[in-house]
Amino acid sequence: MIRRLRLVARRVACVPLTVAVVACSRGPWPSSELPLSPSGPLQNGVVITGLEPYGAFLLLLETVQLRATFYRDGKPQDCTQSAKWTSSNGRVLALYRPGFFGANSFGESDLTATCGQQTGSVRARVDRYKLRGTVRDPAGHPIKDVALFLGDGPDKMTDDTGRFDAGEGWGSVFALRFTKPGFEPLNITYPWSRVEMVDLNLVMSRLGSLILEGSGMVTPFPAPPVEYQFHVEKRAEIRIDTYAGVMCNDYCFLAREVLCNDSLLKRDLLDRGWWPSSTFVTTADPSCTYRLRFSPVPSTYVPFRFGVTAQ
Repeated sequence: MIRRLRLVARRVACVPLTVAVVACSRGPWPSSELPLSPSGPLQNGVVITGLEPYGAFLLLLETVQLRATFYRDGKPQDCTQSAKWTSSNGRVLALYRPGFFGANSFGESDLTATCGQQTGSVRARVDRYKLRGTVRDPAGHPIKDVALFLGDGPDKMTDDTGRFDAGEGWGSVFALRFTKPGFEPLNITYPWSRVEMVDLNLVMSRLGSLILEGSGMVTPFPAPPVEYQFHVEKRAEIRIDTYAGVMCNDYCFLAREVLCNDSLLKRDLLDRGWWPSSTFVTTADPSCTYRLRFSPVPSTYVPFRFGVTAQ
């Protein structure tokens, strides 16, 4: 299969990545305020604190140390160690030692502490976060078909408006990789800190003048390899970026060969699970008809994307 594309020159200035995070959280009350009863400042009772930094929103496998304070005639006394602690749903939040709970499952639980004849209670939720965002170029134009790789899940793609929705997750740290042939990849690591929803605003910079881009699918033998051709009329540094296995499970292997006429310049093996991308940089030779050849290794169906840019 031979596909020919003409040179397309496009220049875009580079600007740094910007990330805007919107965090939504809520808690029993701000830690700077004294606990109140319907009739005013609390005189007698038990107050549980420690969830304020979390906004009562915990991630799976997190732990939290709570504190119980017993008020008598308005005077506080710490009773964390002597209190009788309970969780209304031990499958969600399990008690390990006085005031120390672990988030073991999704859901809600009422956590109570009883000091003498007084009992206090707070409700905590173990939930997932939601991730979404927009990818634009430095001029503010949306970029479609940008692949988002999140952890070990399937890739997500931006739509015509540059928007993506990565769905839900529960890990305490996420690592994101945004790729599109002809653009500088973005790698983001963000620690989840009391965040229920994250909205990312990203800027991707073009690597140079776009010569050729495309996508396809290699199929098992005896189907022939997929091949593309291009020609560069003047000497310039060219860069060939290849990404294997968009929307593909692990163990998707792809061989990419770069040829000048019939001479092999470079052969790379891409593995969706361990090494999903490859870049080859060389100085263009105007006497060459460059050929990009994609084939599966050994016999698998593997989708791929690629881009060729020149500086």
